[in-house]
Amino acid sequence: MRDFLTLLRVQLLALANSLAPNAQGAPRAARMRRIALAVVLAFLLATVFAVYAALAAIGLAEAGLADAIPALAVLIGSLAGVAFTFMKARGTLFGARDHDLVMALPIPRRTVVLARMAALFGSAIVIALLLMVPPYVVFFAYVGPAPATVAFAVLSVPLAPLAPTALATFAAFGVTALATRFRRANLAYAALGMLLMMGVIAASYSFSFSAGVDEQATLAATASMAAALRDMVKTAWPPAAWASSAVVDGSVTGFALLALAELGVTAVCVEIMQRCYLGLNGALAGRARKAGGASALRRSGRVRTPFAALVRREHLTLLGIPSYAFNCLFGYLMMLVIAIALSAIGLSDLVTGGRFDELGLDARTMGPLLDRISLIIPWVFAFCASTCMSAAVSVSLEGRSAWITATAPLSSRMVLGAKLASNAIPVAAVLAVSCAIMTVAGELSPVGAIETLAVGFGVFYLWANVGLGIDARRPNYAWTSPNEVVKRSAPITVGIIGALVCVFGGGALTFGFLPDAVGMGATHAVMVALGIVGTVAGQLVFESSVRAARLGAE
Repeated sequence: MRDFLTLLRVQLLALANSLAPNAQGAPRAARMRRIALAVVLAFLLATVFAVYAALAAIGLAEAGLADAIPALAVLIGSLAGVAFTFMKARGTLFGARDHDLVMALPIPRRTVVLARMAALFGSAIVIALLLMVPPYVVFFAYVGPAPATVAFAVLSVPLAPLAPTALATFAAFGVTALATRFRRANLAYAALGMLLMMGVIAASYSFSFSAGVDEQATLAATASMAAALRDMVKTAWPPAAWASSAVVDGSVTGFALLALAELGVTAVCVEIMQRCYLGLNGALAGRARKAGGASALRRSGRVRTPFAALVRREHLTLLGIPSYAFNCLFGYLMMLVIAIALSAIGLSDLVTGGRFDELGLDARTMGPLLDRISLIIPWVFAFCASTCMSAAVSVSLEGRSAWITATAPLSSRMVLGAKLASNAIPVAAVLAVSCAIMTVAGELSPVGAIETLAVGFGVFYLWANVGLGIDARRPNYAWTSPNEVVKRSAPITVGIIGALVCVFGGGALTFGFLPDAVGMGATHAVMVALGIVGTVAGQLVFESSVRAARLGAE
């Protein structure tokens, strides 16, 4: 137990170091402020999810389906943990930089695997708390609490995500095993995750698109759907039925079956994975060495400028790390999907949900409204582009290989310029393609295409350079998993938050104020000017980063 707690403490320290790296000599107070800011942002995000879960439960209770809340709460808590775990398990369990060091310690392999999985189980339980506790509170507020049912509800929260998380980890384990046999498995893994995410988004919009205008009819349809979903969940996922019987009826048998199933499935998955853990990590390490040698042989006969070689290396790094690819490629996919959807459906149908006539709108009243709404399109694409900032963490991802870049006869301008170009050129190309699609379809005017390209690229270029500048000044080479840099580092956090502030602030200014104050023509000019200013400011930040970069410095 002591070894397990020690390894768990190392996991927590790695999390803290990823939020505020300690390897660059930053003052303790500055690191604590950064961690506190991350905690505050996490709390705000958690509050949003908790309120949304409570409102959904209230809707079910008002529709007379309070008894469906426990089963659906278990389903939501379990599925949220599954999606999170499947994307995170690979970077947490396999291919860690400290694998050889940890496995050389006199600690049982089972303890090591459990300690690494503790982060996944802990995250799943936190998600379950956010998504299950508010519905349970609503449930007991409507039906009345009893000591036994409240106790079963409390205990079901940490139990519910255990088996789904273990199964998701086991699935990631299987995918990783297959990845050792295929050259492009990492890219396929990231593509699968992006397709799943797009499916969730499409399903969410299709539900709202198909909803009627009549509020009573919509509520009735929602209640009918919830009842059918409750019955289906209880049939397809027995733990949900057992949890429901324990929380609704106070069934001891139901709770016992829930506990046995969750703990039993978890134990079996952990045992299988710990027995295969060494072999799988060894296969991954061998595949990396083999791929590196083969890649060097393939490139040995090619002639390429240093800048082009650096850009190609950045692209290979992006495609070689699933979490990195998923985070930074999803925005490209979103831009293309939005452009195609807008062109196929039309802005008017997309805004009104296909109920143009039912809302009593005609072409005369809809024209000015659509002109006003079209001012939001550039900021939507700016948001999508800002999620593609792979350059923001590209210096830290050098990791132990940073000394190669530091000792190569290359200037800081060339190294950082290649990292920026590998990100900026694809973003500009996808923005241009998206604008061309919408313009050809007649959903975007030439002026709208110019301002979409200018605003989208300007916001991206500014904050990508801000993130790159932070990373170049204080790189974090001490990570053990790429997720520490890709998911939780200061450069990506500052870049995303800064871009969001610009998107919402600029959108509010150009949509809500400027058209009434200066007219539509001047508003379009201001938006193009804002994009140009963002691009120029980004270049100035880049010049400053080149002078202050600490490439290869710990």
